[in-house]
Amino acid sequence: MKTIKLIICIVFVVCVSLCLLSCQTKTTTFPYLPKEGSVWFFGGQELTAVGGLEKYNEGYVDYIGVPAGITFYISLQNLDGLKEVANWGGGDNCGQYYLEDETFGNTMIAIGLYLVGQLQDIIDGKLDSNITTLGEWIVSANRPVFLRIGYEFDGIWNNYEPEAYKKAFRVIVDKLKAQGVNNFVTVWQSSGYQETEEKMMKWFPGEEYVDWLGYSYFDHIPSKCGVGVLAIARKFNKPTMIAEVTPRGYDLLVQDGPALWEQWFTPFINHVRNNNDVVKAVAYINTRWTDQPMWNNQGWGDTRIQVNDYIREKWVAELQSGFFIHQSINKEKKPFAPPKNIEELQLATKKSSKKEVEGVLQAENATLVGKARAYEDPQASNDSGVAYVGTPGDGIWFENVKEAKTIAIRYASPHSGKIGIYIDKKRKADFIFKRTGSWVSSYHTIVTEVDIPKGSKVGIQFDEGDHSTNVDYVKLQ
Repeated sequence: MKTIKLIICIVFVVCVSLCLLSCQTKTTTFPYLPKEGSVWFFGGQELTAVGGLEKYNEGYVDYIGVPAGITFYISLQNLDGLKEVANWGGGDNCGQYYLEDETFGNTMIAIGLYLVGQLQDIIDGKLDSNITTLGEWIVSANRPVFLRIGYEFDGIWNNYEPEAYKKAFRVIVDKLKAQGVNNFVTVWQSSGYQETEEKMMKWFPGEEYVDWLGYSYFDHIPSKCGVGVLAIARKFNKPTMIAEVTPRGYDLLVQDGPALWEQWFTPFINHVRNNNDVVKAVAYINTRWTDQPMWNNQGWGDTRIQVNDYIREKWVAELQSGFFIHQSINKEKKPFAPPKNIEELQLATKKSSKKEVEGVLQAENATLVGKARAYEDPQASNDSGVAYVGTPGDGIWFENVKEAKTIAIRYASPHSGKIGIYIDKKRKADFIFKRTGSWVSSYHTIVTEVDIPKGSKVGIQFDEGDHSTNVDYVKLQ
């Protein structure tokens, strides 16, 4: 009898202990996760790119099928693009169209919420009514909504001050939750270029406010893309969305399909598979960038999967493997009609191809300081250059150079301006450049006179008052 009582007591103590432990242990569940070993596939980023609608019927959905989710953009300031069609030069956007068409009855939604120039108004409560309207729309969507608040928060083009960004992020989340909106998750999306957790965390609004992490993937080097975000995702056990994906600098309409697949698609797919422990969704931008005024002459190219038969077949086969989750894949193949001047376009592309230039110092092989990061571009020498030289201290440095009287810099920038040429630790000259029309694809070369002693350290460095430029290579003579 005593033995039975002792066993009962022990069982009781163990049960109570486990109960207390479970109450004290922080457990977090993340909604809208795909099945293990797979990722959600979203398509976007505007109506023409997505297709599947009466007025927009030459997009991804018409040629490939319905993805698990779609993406579009709005600005919180005016909520343009939410209920009515808006176009800022990057294609038509209207979230309401997807709610009203049965083709998209079961698709998830990812919203890019633009906040540039609005942070203080959000903090001061001046946009509370718009947050309420957005919340009402999300509830009416009656499906999972991924809200990318102030996407690419670390991009120098957005110029988000970290403290204000974090406060605005929290205000939006708190007000939506207080309103009873419960069918959304937040996505904290980086540009993908930040490589360290330390640099990223100054924008982090708090673990309790971030449901998913995110980053962009364009002309990035796969092994370096998103490493800061991925480290944080693993630290906090958060799912991650590659929220903007496109083969920037490539043209699927005119370039060789097999080469494109090996150069961009295979490395990207491998990047997703290698990080599938945290990467749970990707959002592909399926558009002809050159048709859009916002992006024309910036080297983005044509990234529509349907325009290249080889890429299209390979992608459909990839979807059929089940790793990228799609709602449906079209049973009948809709033929794509290329433009009448397709041969002329293909010939022009072949003529513009280039080889590595001899006798130059490649920017991507230099010591990169600050935010400076290498990027891939088929139109750059050696297929690479260096970007993100845009805040004080960012720089590209070459050690132990030869004696020279001039420095030639091949660069790309949509702006005109100047940036410093340093010899050892002193700024010796200004590199004065004119706009090339694009951050990539379109390059110019300018020669600047400056005395460079043998064995010195030469740098291109951004200082206060300078202007940002991408650098392909330099040549000393």
